Amino acid sequence: MRPDCSARPLLVTRSYNQLRKGSKKNFLSSTQFVVDLLLEFLSGSDANQVHRQLFLKESKRSNIVMDPKLMNILTTIAESYNNADSSIGRRIILSIVAKQMDYNLISSVIPGLMRYRYTAARLYAEEY
Repeated sequence: MRPDCSARPLLVTRSYNQLRKGSKKNFLSSTQFVVDLLLEFLSGSDANQVHRQLFLKESKRSNIVMDPKLMNILTTIAESYNNADSSIGRRIILSIVAKQMDYNLISSVIPGLMRYRYTAARLYAEEY
C-alpha cells in the first residue's frame, strides 16, 4: 500500500458535488493518497488490513468470512498485481481470479482497483 511520496498538490473542496468529472477524479486520487499515507503512518505494516476492514461496508463485513488460506492467496495476488510491470500483466494476473470472485472482494485487497479493470480482466479470462 506504500503510496508515492513525490511532491503533489493537495486538493481541497467545500462541495464535492459541484466539481467537474475530471476534478472529481483528481480529488479522489488526492484523497486516496492522503488516506493511504495516514493508514501507513498509523498502522505500519498492517495498513492493508486496516484499510480493508475500515472501508468494507457493514453489510459486507457480516457476509464475508475470510479464511486465512484465502486471505494469503488474495494477498499474494494483490502483491503480484501491484508489482506487475505493465497493464497487460496486471490484467492477466487479475483475470486469474476475476471470473470466480466479485469486484467488492477483489477491490478490498487491491485498493484503487477500478471496476473497468476488473471487467476487462473478466473479458480477457473468457477470451483466453
